[in-house]
Amino acid sequence: MGVRGTGLVATLAAIWFALAAVPSVQAASVSNSILVGGYARPVLMDPSTGKVRKLPAFNAAREETALRTTDGRALITAYQRAGAAWVERYSLMDGNVTAIGPFAVSGSESLPWALSPDGREVVTVTRTSSTVPGTNIGSDGPIRVDRLDLDALTAMPLIGPIPAQPRGGQGDTQTEWFAAFSFWPDGRQLAYIHRHQWMLTGAPAGDVPFRRLMLMAPDGSGARSVADLAGDASDIAWSPDSRRIAAGTTNGLRIVDVAASTPPVNVTSGPTDGASFSSSGRFLAYVPLNATGRGKLRILDLKTRTTITVAKLGFAGALSWAPKQDVIAVCAGKRYNTLYRVSGNGTAKELSSKYCRPVWGPTPGP
Repeated sequence: MGVRGTGLVATLAAIWFALAAVPSVQAASVSNSILVGGYARPVLMDPSTGKVRKLPAFNAAREETALRTTDGRALITAYQRAGAAWVERYSLMDGNVTAIGPFAVSGSESLPWALSPDGREVVTVTRTSSTVPGTNIGSDGPIRVDRLDLDALTAMPLIGPIPAQPRGGQGDTQTEWFAAFSFWPDGRQLAYIHRHQWMLTGAPAGDVPFRRLMLMAPDGSGARSVADLAGDASDIAWSPDSRRIAAGTTNGLRIVDVAASTPPVNVTSGPTDGASFSSSGRFLAYVPLNATGRGKLRILDLKTRTTITVAKLGFAGALSWAPKQDVIAVCAGKRYNTLYRVSGNGTAKELSSKYCRPVWGPTPGP
């Protein structure tokens, strides 16, 4: 896993950008179809029959990650331009693009991480980087987290800016890393990952690295640690009832009961990716990774505490649950080029051997 699952997320963002250029897409087709990427262009697929509707390709101007609005009708992106943060809204209904900004947040890049349930605010992480003069050595700058109000065009600092630390005349190194911001469904809290670790140089005496699952209020107050994850995680998933958070980490799958404030439950002990709850909250899908970074789909039934390994699919990745039923779309096969529809009990149906990388229906988050 990399920061933000970079390869997969960039691909999904590009697919969504393609949809934004199509003015004829209707609300029903967006909510009742799986958006998948073909070899040449994305399509809308009927999840029952596998029939597809091709969409014109869209030449996206940048590769920042896109977030979907909760109604599934638009994409939100963030980026830096002329020393300020900007947001663009891509309508999936008519293809219109609306630039929103500028926001008083400067840096090298601003990445959107979470969209409020009402779609009016976006949480961004802004990093700054440079090159040491006369060398090819990279140097980090400050990192900050802000909440951008899309109506008022204001930026509320949530974290930082936190300066980078000197590394002995060879530029600076940033010791803090923030990712996986995710709103509670009612918007009252933000969950996120905070990693503290000295990189490229030794840490001061007594410094202790950590990787924590955090909660804070939407205004940045009351930040608290709810679990030590013991491994890097780039994505987290809320359960539909907002009581639990699942995180696939480099040291295993963790389930944290936020409401009970109990220690995390360790479901697996090795690298795990793709943790995702079904819409009912009964099933949790994930992919334990082997030494080559590949793995097979597993579905944990949280009611019966039984786990199914969907071995017939081969290697699996790119998971996307249906918004109103316990059915998941998954890419599988040696080259992740076959799309399956899998029920909570492990029954699998092949939908396509040409299209993959599914994004199913309107759900919060990317």
